Amino acid sequence: YAETRQEMFLLLLETTLQVLHERTKDAGSMRVHVLCLAREGAWWDRLKNLRECPAQMRNWLGGTGNWGCAPLRPWASADRQSAFQDALEDFAKAQGIEPVAPRPMLNLSDRMYERPLFIHLAALADLAGEAEHGNKEALVQS
Repeated sequence: YAETRQEMFLLLLETTLQVLHERTKDAGSMRVHVLCLAREGAWWDRLKNLRECPAQMRNWLGGTGNWGCAPLRPWASADRQSAFQDALEDFAKAQGIEPVAPRPMLNLSDRMYERPLFIHLAALADLAGEAEHGNKEALVQS
């Protein structure tokens, strides 16, 4: 998550902006969109106050072009099963393995599954054969 790697993020963002500035004639009209995943949004506002944040980056982060953070909307119950299946297939492909045979549908109605993190954790646990269907406490502890 982005909030755990702030110095690395600053370096990546600074390098990206420098390269774009070097390649763009009119840097003042340049737009940069950044998408980060984080568990909370306050880290973004504190980023410009880090000791490691260069002055130019501090000005950029404090400027009017910085739109801040926007939280993800909770995932609707109707979308969770397909998100789980997509994650299961994507994780299997990334690991070069076949997903396990279809299992009974998970009960993803619990409020914790409004957050993508827990749907992804459930898919990874299922892929590893460690899923305890219906046991959300085991998922949170893993």
